[in-house]
Amino acid sequence: MPRKQLKRVKGPDEWTQEQFDSVVENFPEFGFEVREALRSVMVLGKSQSEVARALELTRQRVNQMVNALRTRHRPVGWVTAAVTVPPDLMKHIRQLERQAREQFERQRPRL
Repeated sequence: MPRKQLKRVKGPDEWTQEQFDSVVENFPEFGFEVREALRSVMVLGKSQSEVARALELTRQRVNQMVNALRTRHRPVGWVTAAVTVPPDLMKHIRQLERQAREQFERQRPRL
């Protein structure tokens, strides 16, 4: 009997509304629908499939938008890594990342 593949489930990005607003304001080309889709996934923690159904988009299109935002918002010199750790340690790692992003935003010059 073939083994069933388990689908990997990723948690929400857990951005605050303020973090989201400060990032998205730098991309005026994002229309209302794109902003709402991104906010639903990044801030509210809704699944990409759920957002796609609600906005009558494909899940792939929502995934492309989320990945584009993540890629464009990566601060210069930062790296992305995948880690496997216990849940309590992951909370700590996410908190460290949030703090680093907040510090980066405070130090970034505003136009």
